[in-house]
Formats: sequence, C-alpha cells, structure tokens
Amino acid sequence: MAGGLSDLRFNYETELFHQIRAGATLREFAKTGTQNNGFRGRERLLLGNAAKITPALIPELHQLYQNCLNFVGGAIRGDLYAIQRSDHNAFVYVSGSRYDIVLSSALVREFKPDEIAFVIGHELGHVIYEHHQIPVKEIFEHGQGLPLESSRLLFQWQRAAEISADRIGLLCSGSLSSAANVFFKTSSGLVIDKDEQIVESLRAQYHEIRALARSASRDGSETLCTHPLIPIRFKSLEIISREILALRAQKPASEWKHADAEIQQVLLETELGGGAPADRTVPLLLLCLLYVASSDKVLNHNEELFICDIQARMAPSVQFGSVLGDCKRDSAGFMKAALEDIIKNSADLRKEDIGRILQLCFCMALSDGRLSDFEVTAMETLSNVLGGDPFLIDSIIGGHARP
Repeated sequence: MAGGLSDLRFNYETELFHQIRAGATLREFAKTGTQNNGFRGRERLLLGNAAKITPALIPELHQLYQNCLNFVGGAIRGDLYAIQRSDHNAFVYVSGSRYDIVLSSALVREFKPDEIAFVIGHELGHVIYEHHQIPVKEIFEHGQGLPLESSRLLFQWQRAAEISADRIGLLCSGSLSSAANVFFKTSSGLVIDKDEQIVESLRAQYHEIRALARSASRDGSETLCTHPLIPIRFKSLEIISREILALRAQKPASEWKHADAEIQQVLLETELGGGAPADRTVPLLLLCLLYVASSDKVLNHNEELFICDIQARMAPSVQFGSVLGDCKRDSAGFMKAALEDIIKNSADLRKEDIGRILQLCFCMALSDGRLSDFEVTAMETLSNVLGGDPFLIDSIIGGHARP
C-alpha cells in the first residue's frame, strides 16, 4: 500500500473491522472472505455482458483510470468495465489483489472526469482496505441464526467502510465539489452544473438530519442501513478534506486522527438508533461501563481498551486515571461507590440516553467474546436505577443468548 494510505483509513472503521474479524460469533461466517467467492465466474459474465475499457476503446477514460492507480500505488491489479445501466452506479468484485471495477453507462456519459475519478477511487478504496475480507452479503445469505447485535455490528462497519472508501475517492479526484456532485447525482438522479449550490444544499441537509436525530424517536430502524445518509457522507469527507488534498499534493498534513474523532461523533449523533449519549452524560456512561466491567471481579484487557477508547473519543478532558485505578484495586468497593454516584447523577435522563448507555455496556461486555451472568445482572441493575423500561436489557441483548 502506498505510504500514507494506511493512516488515511477511518480509524473507527479499522476498529470495527478487527472486532468483527476477531469476534467468536462471526469467525465462522467471516471465513468465506478468504474464498474466491465466484470471482472467475463473475469475470466471465463481465466479459460477456460489459465492455472492458482499454486504451484503444476509450483512451480518455482508460487514462483517467490509470491516473487513479498512480495516486494509490501498490500492487493491486484489475480492470475497468462499463455496463449498460440507466442509474448512476458502480461496484467492485475482488479476489485477493485482483479486482474488477464496473461503472454504469449512465455514470460514464453524465459524470465529469473528476467525478468519475472520485467514483473509481472510492471503489479502489474498498480494494486497498480489503473490505472484501468481511463478505457481508455472503454472511447474511449463508449464515444461520446470526444474532441481531452481530447483524447491527456488520452494518455499522459497512457504513464506516464507505467513509474510508470516500477518502480514496477524494484523493483521486482532488476536488471536494466533485465529490459533492457525485453524492448529489447518485442520490437525486439529476445532472446540473451548480457546484456551490450543491455543496451548500448538502451542508443544509446535514444540519437538518442532525436536528431530526436529536428530536426524533430512535427505533433503531436505521441501524440496518449499509450506507450512511448522503449528507452525512459529505460532512464526514468535508471535515478531513484539507488533510486528504495535502496528501494528494505531497504536502505536510495535520494529524488526521483528530478529524477521525470528530467524524465518528458525526456518525453517532446523526444516525437514528446509533447515537452517542449527550455530552452531559459521558461521565455517567464511563461509570456505568466500569460498573459492568467490574461485575465479574476483574477489569480485563479488552474491556479496559474499550472503555479508554470511549473516554478518549467522547471526553478527552475528563480526568479518568484515578477512577480507573480505584476500579482495578478494589472492584467490589468500586462497584458500591459507583452505583451510589450513578443513582445521584441519573436524574432527568432521557430514555434514548439510557438505552444507548446500556447498549454500549453490552458492546463492552462482548469485547472479550463472551457475556457473563455477572455482566447481565449488572446491566439489569443499571437499567433499574437509571429508570429503564422493564424489558430493556432483553431488548438490547436481542438474539444473543444469555449465559
């Protein structure tokens, strides 16, 4: 992989990727990601039903594709195809380091060169970051009895993977307005030449989505979407665009991990059912996480990493070391004191905040691959003192079997 591209990958997506690959629940399903998955068969169908783009056939498009490859570098090898379709779409088939990118004919006809470069770069991003190693479609087609929480985790990762791929798209196109035009055209089907108005429209729609997410009932229906909403994708790309364009120009860029934390917050704040608790509840959240982690008398390594990551992302200014130390020294004493603090500081919590606190506790409990009786009991206690619904824990655990 070319220098810098590994660091450019969305950190949150990387964490989810490794969590899924390492998790016991999905390990058997994820094995299909190392298989051919019918790549040769699909290649044969493409050769029979689509046009391979060569220098002789469409020299300008082939050169555009080569320019994108030059930006990403590396040892990946693949071909570009165009297929007869009336929508603005693209997809990629991958097997190891070999791939085929397919563009719809409408996209090739109606997109400008920089816009096509963004689309090609986006698909190359999926290849570079090996997103095919988690074959979501095959997992759902062949998996039997996949727990609901595992399904949600897969979709959560898939949405974050689009954020990573968009970054390679911008690296190849070199223009945030071109990326905005791609988002606008693929979502609306309209082809208009109004760069500034399109950017402002996406910004305005993002702010409306954010406002709705704060006030709307969160039933979790959006957690099973494979892509973030278009204005959210644009906002996530805009936040880090300066760093990406500096990398493209081979100039020094600021530390983009700070942008990653902001982008993760954008995702959490705007996706229904997937939001993070309000800022005022973060210290309470950390206490609840430690309370559940201490319930089996030991704070293990995976749990500590999970909690410290939450603290670093959501409340970097919170002094957390002494609390963590108390938890490690005397788990029973810490649990008693923590519960008293939780009760004192949980007045007027919104139901959605209670649910999201307990959902994060559940995810943390699964970080070591298992859910214990102690952890379930601790979450039930928290639900009771926080004012959660009687069956909230059963709802959160969902298809995950109780120990």
